[in-house]
Amino acid sequence: MNKRQKKKRLEREKKEMLKGIDFIEKSLTLATEMMRKEFHDMPPGIEKMGHDFFIGGIEYTVKMMSEAKSQIRGIK
Repeated sequence: MNKRQKKKRLEREKKEMLKGIDFIEKSLTLATEMMRKEFHDMPPGIEKMGHDFFIGGIEYTVKMMSEAKSQIRGIK
């Protein structure tokens, strides 16, 4: 494989990775929005706190995926 072919393959793989991350990111964002709506209707208690931590973990995952996207875009 020559240099030009390697570069094209890398660009194609980057696009595929970014598409996959976007899909997962959108899905998780939609899910957390729905969970937050349900969370606000819950009565206060230990269960509500547990749900908050769970939702926070998913939101942190989405944040890390956006960081991964920026690092993938930086690969040359």
